[in-house]
Amino acid sequence: MAAAPLAPHLRALVGAFPPVRAAFAYGSGVFSQSAAPDGEKKMVDLIFMVDDPVAWHRENCAAYPHHYAFLPRRLFSSRTAACENAARWLQHSAAHIYYNTLVPMNGQMIKYGVISVEAAMRDLLTWETLYVSGRLHKPVLMLEEFEGLADAMLVNRRMALSMAVLLSRAQTEAAACERGERGERG
Repeated sequence: MAAAPLAPHLRALVGAFPPVRAAFAYGSGVFSQSAAPDGEKKMVDLIFMVDDPVAWHRENCAAYPHHYAFLPRRLFSSRTAACENAARWLQHSAAHIYYNTLVPMNGQMIKYGVISVEAAMRDLLTWETLYVSGRLHKPVLMLEEFEGLADAMLVNRRMALSMAVLLSRAQTEAAACERGERGERG
């Protein structure tokens, strides 16, 4: 499954949700992988960047309460309260993102994560968690974006390339030292 033919379908899918500032799709459900069996319909992975995750989840939960896990709905007085509290809690968790998984939508199985624009940009520019920034080191299909996101993604990719070069050099030097030590002992 190639990414380009999926773009209109995925943009329509994103349009079924409350408004987002940015959205991207990634993974084997979007990009073909050589080891994947042909004809198997794969889950599409999405990340949404939003201004206010709590307000976004409140609106999304009203429209799609079945997207949210059973346990949080049972801990609070209402589904909306469960969604809001889960979003509040996750904004302060390690990765700052809330995922709804195994969601059937428009004939497609999806999982989607929601993160604040602020947390996503901080991760892209500083690698605070490497959660969103790490996913953006790999191929992604951008579905929606805002001004400044492309620049932040470029900084993120350049940092990844720099890190790869530094690690490669360090590994090469370590291997050379190891060979040298073996030579001295031999």
